[in-house]
Amino acid sequence: MTMKTLAGVLGAALSLALLAPSALAQPAPGPVQALIRFPSIHDSTVVFEAGGAVWKVGVQGGEATRLTSDSGYDSHPLLSPNGKWVAFTGWYRGNTDVYVVSIDGGPVKQLTWRSVNAGFHGKIMTAPDNIVVGWTPNSQDVVFLSRRESFNPQIERAFEVPISGGLPVALPMPWTGPLSFNATGTVVAYNKLSRMLRAFHRKHYYGGQADNIYTYDLATGASAQLTHWKGEDTYPMWDGNTLFFASDRGKNGVLNLWQRNLKTGATQQVTDFPTYDVDWPSVGNSGIALSDGGLLYVYSFASGKLAQVPVSVPLGGSRTLPYEYDAAKMIRGEDVAPDGKLAVFSARGALFTVPAEYGHTTQISHVVASNDKNPAWSPNGKWIAYIRDNGVDSQVMLRAADGRGVPRALTQEGDLTYAGPLLWSPNGDWLTYTDSRQRLWLVNVNDGARKEVTTDRQKIIGAFEDVSFSPDSRWLAFSKHLPNHLRALYIYGVDNGQLHQVSRGDFNDSNPAFSQDGKYLYFVSARLVNPVISSYNFGASGVVPDGLYVTTLQADTPSPFAPRTQTPAASKPKPGTKGKAKTKTPAVNIDFNGLIERAVQVPVPAANIVETAEAKGVLYYVTVPVPVLGGAIPGQMPELRAYDLAKRKALTLAQGIGGGFALSANGSTLLYNFHGKWVLRPALFNAQAKPKPLNTSNMQMQVDPRAEWAEIYNEAWRNVRDYFVNPELIKAEWATIGDHYRALLPLVQDREDLNYIMANMIGSLGESHMYIFGGDMGWKTPPQPTAGLGAEFALNASAGRYYLKRIFRGDNTVPGYYAPLAQPGLKVKQGDYVLAINGKQLTASINPYELLQGTLGQTIELSIASTPAGKPWTILVKPVVNSGKLHLLHWINNNRREVNKLSDGKIGYVYLNDMEATGLHEFVRQYYSQINKPGMIIDDRWNLGGFIDTILFNQLDQKPVAAWTDRHGAYYQSPADAYIGHMAALINHGSASDGDIFAYRFQQYHLGPTIGSRTWGGVRGYDNTFPLLDGGQQVVSEIAMYGTDSKWVVENIGVVPTIPVHVNPGLLARDNRDTQIETAVDVLLKEIKQRPTEVPPPPAWMPAFPAQPDYPPCPVTHGSCQ
Repeated sequence: MTMKTLAGVLGAALSLALLAPSALAQPAPGPVQALIRFPSIHDSTVVFEAGGAVWKVGVQGGEATRLTSDSGYDSHPLLSPNGKWVAFTGWYRGNTDVYVVSIDGGPVKQLTWRSVNAGFHGKIMTAPDNIVVGWTPNSQDVVFLSRRESFNPQIERAFEVPISGGLPVALPMPWTGPLSFNATGTVVAYNKLSRMLRAFHRKHYYGGQADNIYTYDLATGASAQLTHWKGEDTYPMWDGNTLFFASDRGKNGVLNLWQRNLKTGATQQVTDFPTYDVDWPSVGNSGIALSDGGLLYVYSFASGKLAQVPVSVPLGGSRTLPYEYDAAKMIRGEDVAPDGKLAVFSARGALFTVPAEYGHTTQISHVVASNDKNPAWSPNGKWIAYIRDNGVDSQVMLRAADGRGVPRALTQEGDLTYAGPLLWSPNGDWLTYTDSRQRLWLVNVNDGARKEVTTDRQKIIGAFEDVSFSPDSRWLAFSKHLPNHLRALYIYGVDNGQLHQVSRGDFNDSNPAFSQDGKYLYFVSARLVNPVISSYNFGASGVVPDGLYVTTLQADTPSPFAPRTQTPAASKPKPGTKGKAKTKTPAVNIDFNGLIERAVQVPVPAANIVETAEAKGVLYYVTVPVPVLGGAIPGQMPELRAYDLAKRKALTLAQGIGGGFALSANGSTLLYNFHGKWVLRPALFNAQAKPKPLNTSNMQMQVDPRAEWAEIYNEAWRNVRDYFVNPELIKAEWATIGDHYRALLPLVQDREDLNYIMANMIGSLGESHMYIFGGDMGWKTPPQPTAGLGAEFALNASAGRYYLKRIFRGDNTVPGYYAPLAQPGLKVKQGDYVLAINGKQLTASINPYELLQGTLGQTIELSIASTPAGKPWTILVKPVVNSGKLHLLHWINNNRREVNKLSDGKIGYVYLNDMEATGLHEFVRQYYSQINKPGMIIDDRWNLGGFIDTILFNQLDQKPVAAWTDRHGAYYQSPADAYIGHMAALINHGSASDGDIFAYRFQQYHLGPTIGSRTWGGVRGYDNTFPLLDGGQQVVSEIAMYGTDSKWVVENIGVVPTIPVHVNPGLLARDNRDTQIETAVDVLLKEIKQRPTEVPPPPAWMPAFPAQPDYPPCPVTHGSCQ
């Protein structure tokens, strides 16, 4: 069907008459100045977001009118059914909340004050909080999604908040995504998840979180599934007897607009966009507004046709104009001049030299929006080497240290990403670097000759970070991984190209450092087990495993720790000769035979050691705190330490350093970050030597946002090209995908637009753990969370007062579970009224959280009464940041009580919220206290992921093989913590990442049935995040999981449960009945009855000196029995 401009298609009316549309061709692009998103329509007016603001325009197109103007970011605007109001989600003061503004403009009104935005910690990414998704049909309430009452950040519920103000009230659906009401407002069509609202949009997805559309009757709680597609059916839009929705069920898997006749069930495609997904379509009284490829379209109910709205957006360019930036806020790489008088930093893609005392700060790289990083100063002080990422290209560069002249590339090969470490040989001829194919290289800076040293196939990113040259530049030492995944030491002959493995791989050996006199090789080795017995089970772990070691390079060199005696002092040099004699660089010869056997331990305390360097007989090294899930042990911090070989003494030079250190080529100066400030310190074996702070305040640079955005896009594209796990997929599709979304860069008006484009680009591969987040938004400030009382409010409408519907008890003995209103001696109970907060009256038109805004960290005064008109009394409470963990503990305890009740105490219940610190913490709290029960439910639902699956299965996959007793008949099984009962695991679409893996391993180990629904399907993995030019971060899937049968498993499918059971949302909302838990209890009770597991009683005591049986004769056929 031929496409026309909207004015020609719609004519005058955009009437309410409903015509059956047919599949349409993609219209030709029209003029547009911005990326248009989140459009909404009423009559002949369309509102949308562009450049972080809300705009309106007539359906005939033209110049848009701005409705919001602020320093934050406004998104998801939706017109009310009466066309008078626009609700939207605003990101101000670090929080996302719901706001409303008149369609005619004017002041903006805030409706919510409770934002819970989870950060990214390697888990599944979630949608922003408080996203506007609809209106009630009477235009009185805004509907939005929030996790304010959720125990898990994946779960968002729909809430209604009156535009007149007041407390939001939850709709009954237990979890919700995009939704739409029928005309009477009695039935909701909805998705169960907000997957499509997340920052990362995974396309071609068929796992357990693939959306279908459901209905929920608000009066009866009846629920039905409307669509049954394996992929994505989302954005339901109700219009009479027709349900419109977006689906990828068409060709090429592109999300397009579809419709379903609710009477006949007939489904028909409406649009046929071939490249870009339909973005956030929304329904109004006259049609459907949508965007595609950044362009605005309207589908008319009257004509049954789609047309582009040609709109220009007069943004003014405030977020795209070049500006001055303090680059010291984003320092990522550093080195020190060979004489210690200057430092060089890479910051936001530029290089700066900063003097130690006097002089001026100089920006020595000036290519707009290239990403220059990893600076390394040459030993003669003339040159600085660095990595330059420029567009889709990456090279190792060399330039004059004073910034003059033209830099030159030391590498020419394309289709690679180059990385550090850039390490100069002491003679200044050679430079090390690595590439994205995990190869270590040497390049001669004089003639460009290159030598491939070796490859580390066991390390995808960050290999060879511990290279060290011998003082004569003839040898290069480093570590690399062996097939057993342990690191061994290697030495490469620069002259002859011979590679020598010098340690066996019995331990993790790393961080070699040649001594300046050419006699020794220092290194770090994790051979100090230091076992620590677990406090909650009979397990052990090694802590601070690293020691410092030194070996002699030649067999006849004595040990540096050989016994010694005092000798007469050497004669002093004659006056006038000091400093005249030039030290000759020693020739380093190595006896490789027995080199590692000559190693001895340096007498320093065991630690976690991450970096070493030696100069003038002093070894410098960095220690880091004991790694603890969820943070570090209080009081521990990284330290810079030193060991003087001649004095045989150790010193701590600095506590609280940030990262590593740089040592000047002449061995005189150390550069490091000390408590947030960069300092230069004399490299003296003296704890009293004072570091001198560097003045980095003059690292000012010009930032051109548009140039940066193009570079960032290409960086992100290149990172996927060079590191993504599946090279065949990259060869087949990646160039085309990159071109598709690169074409949208001219429309980008805000850093958030860029993230949206890049997320769609990387999401086009359809793989898990591919994320883009962060960056210099300009408008985004740190979150200012609203204080929480650990309670939920409800309104007594007739009295106009709020009461405490629920008080969470928490666990005041455990950090993180502090419950403000459950403290001893507080005179407050569930059902009491809160009449005032900090002296301000709390009435129906006020949202209680509005009065709690800005009170975090303070003591709050609450006026409490038993009735709305009762005599009040005052209590003082200390609030919490949010009540998420209190909700979690409440949910766990409720489920545990229900399981206990249904099973008459026979079955235990353990919930795994994630596979990181919280998950392990909760496992320990729950599992061991119930290990004596004959049945156990392990609840893996809504598991956010992490990495502790092996830790858990080391416990769960144990079987007792013996027992112990004493004279009183006590029972001690062996292994002590093995579980002898029956287990079942609950899984669902929220079991993600390592939650997927937990479900998979539970099945593979045959520990019991898995009950519930199919899991997320995300078992690609990654090792590091990639920093982008402006502080943004990217995650690229670098590894992929497959089964022992050499077939791919779980990814984009999920784990299929042994017993499929879907939660009935009506039963859960109305009766709090969890059918998955009920099924698990029934299954386990049957198992317990049919196959009871009883503790084996001890045998009768043996009589004194019992007769022993005759044992078989010696079976040895050769030799004799011992």
